[in-house]
Amino acid sequence: DDWYKKNVIYPFGYGQSYTKFEWELVETNYEGNGELPADGTIEVTVRVRNAGERAGKDVVQLYYTAPYEEGGIEKAHVVLGDFAKTETLYPESEANGKDKKNEQEIKLKLDVREMASYDYDDANGNGFKGYELESGAYTVSLRKDAHTPVQTISYSVGESVRYGYSDVNESVAVENRFDAVSGHIGEYLSRENAFENIGVLRGAGDAANREVTEDFIGSLSWKLDDDASDPWYAETPPKQSGRELSYKETEVKLYDLIGKDYGDPLWDKLLDQLTVAQMVPLVSQGNYRTLQIENIGKPLTIDSDGPMGFASFMGDGAVYDTFYYASECVLGATWNTALAQEFGNMVGNESLIGNLDGDGRTYSGWYAPAMNIHRSQFGGRNFEYYSEDSFVSGMMAQAVVKGAQEKGVYTYAKHFALNEQETNRDTTGLITWANEQSMRELYFKPFEITVKEGKTTAMMSSFNRIGTEWAGGSYDLLTKVLREEWGFEGMVITDFNLKPYMDVDQMLRAGGDLNLSPDKGPSSSKTATDVSVLRNAAKNILYTVANSNAMNGSGPNIVWGYAMPWWVIWLIVADCGVFALCGGLGAFWIVRSRKNKKIIRNNATEEQ
Repeated sequence: DDWYKKNVIYPFGYGQSYTKFEWELVETNYEGNGELPADGTIEVTVRVRNAGERAGKDVVQLYYTAPYEEGGIEKAHVVLGDFAKTETLYPESEANGKDKKNEQEIKLKLDVREMASYDYDDANGNGFKGYELESGAYTVSLRKDAHTPVQTISYSVGESVRYGYSDVNESVAVENRFDAVSGHIGEYLSRENAFENIGVLRGAGDAANREVTEDFIGSLSWKLDDDASDPWYAETPPKQSGRELSYKETEVKLYDLIGKDYGDPLWDKLLDQLTVAQMVPLVSQGNYRTLQIENIGKPLTIDSDGPMGFASFMGDGAVYDTFYYASECVLGATWNTALAQEFGNMVGNESLIGNLDGDGRTYSGWYAPAMNIHRSQFGGRNFEYYSEDSFVSGMMAQAVVKGAQEKGVYTYAKHFALNEQETNRDTTGLITWANEQSMRELYFKPFEITVKEGKTTAMMSSFNRIGTEWAGGSYDLLTKVLREEWGFEGMVITDFNLKPYMDVDQMLRAGGDLNLSPDKGPSSSKTATDVSVLRNAAKNILYTVANSNAMNGSGPNIVWGYAMPWWVIWLIVADCGVFALCGGLGAFWIVRSRKNKKIIRNNATEEQ
């Protein structure tokens, strides 16, 4: 406590205001001192009242504390579980109960499963590795910040709960994927005995720890082995068209797949119509775009940088007359997910306006949001990332994704994963080490939230290596964790690929789909396995584009170049009918008016 008072000025979650707020716990769905169910959700309702003299907003923060035993599974003392920002609340003297409220009820939620810790090395010695909700006392606390509790509720878990399966698909096992990375470093910083082993880190830079063997250097190279050890290995190539079909010859167009499930059998019929020669450039030339494939009606798309709004950066992703918004660290500091969603929505509006200085095309893809962690003040790119906290990062990012998706934009959430520094990250692939608990609970977490909550259909891998393996070529990362455990459906693009270590064959076999490069393709496209991975990547790209605003103007019922729903067509017909009726009545009135004037003039002449 003495050290804390001397050194910490602004604890995590700290915020100032020009007014004062009072909180009142209204209700919880689980009474205090009760036992929590393994699949339950804690719900807490808080009444927030402006007790000051000025209008303002407040952030209600919900934290949890899990039981910790010395030498057991590592755990933070408090972890952010949920948060919410109020509307503008007014002093009691100004409030009218309508558009100016003095108080608001906020509901916060926390899945019990989210309080589980990932035990990657069986630290508690019970023979299990994975997510574990250990037995013992748990507390859930309302706090002004991570260090200032307002009210605490106590709970308990009787027997330890093991979550050995995905919460998206119970048939998918959740298990260690990065043992070679976790085990490379013999000892990690531990909370045991007040971080007694901190000397491990202080000695990490010793000369003896800077030497590597030739075998280690050799492990940095990847070699294409087309054999049964490849998870994509195939003896018989998929059915592909022997020649490039014309538009009239293709029976299935991409617009036929709009809104179809990823597993719909119509996808196979669409892919059967493509040739290998069409798929190779599609996956190889993702330079701020996805290529056009005319015979299936797939349009060229513009996919632009960056996290503060569409940026005119380089190549085929140049955009015009777009806005820059606040940087992500500023947006993250608001703790305002509604504002984040509105930001995504505004970018989506710009996407629909599109390229007015060019061909009028929409900006369909967006290399954003970025959600790596503020691990250090010297991260080099912290302005593009939200927070030092995984949960804040994920919740802000998923809100941005939802806002952009409402306008048909697919968002490449980036940089997946462990891309927490800029220096040397793309020289030969920065080698990053971490244990699997920190990967899953800290560095992967924002991406997991963005996939599960935001439903993003695009992802960008990173320059760095996870251990010795390039992240964009990691099968465990892109297929086992991202696609199978989290249920991601869509395409994965590389970061800008001009480096030899970023191998396109490796990318395709890992579950990556699109190469961010002017033209850097696979070394081979002849074997059955080559064709299988190409087809898989093509499907992921086409699935993402089919469910985006790039398809505006595509469809069997095209009216003036735009695929309109039937009710819009009938509305236009009705409008034309009304216009014709009004025009006819107007013409009748003019003719009749002129005729009456002529009669009057004739009568006047006769009188004269």
